[in-house]
Amino acid sequence: DLEIISEIMNGVPDSWETVINSELYATPQELQASIRYHEETLVNLAVPRKFVSYQTSANEEVHLVGATSKLPPPQYPRDDSTVTTRGLTPKAKGARPCRHCGSDMHWDNECKYHIKGMRNARTRLSRTDTEVLDALDDYNTLYY
Repeated sequence: DLEIISEIMNGVPDSWETVINSELYATPQELQASIRYHEETLVNLAVPRKFVSYQTSANEEVHLVGATSKLPPPQYPRDDSTVTTRGLTPKAKGARPCRHCGSDMHWDNECKYHIKGMRNARTRLSRTDTEVLDALDDYNTLYY
């Protein structure tokens, strides 16, 4: 039974693990009952909040949380030598790259250019529309 439960959980989105803890169920029927009970929540987890779609090749699209076409391009050189200390990278979580240097190996707050970039960001904040603020909020939700 545990192998069946493990096989089922291997086929579901990773986000389901925040709601369904497969270690709590002894039989596949118990797991199924829990999935039915949490069905609406699980379906809503599969629907991304706000994202921008980027075409990476002829047949492939990537949706990045916190991205918006209204964010300016990174101002500093890409720095992949700084790697997140908070577990998963933005790339692993499906979030946009660092807004300061464009690296997908660390979050905005961990970038060595963070302080320099924040000075510029504060001056632009008064001219920012709600789409950008919503995208930044979605990105920060993944970080915190």
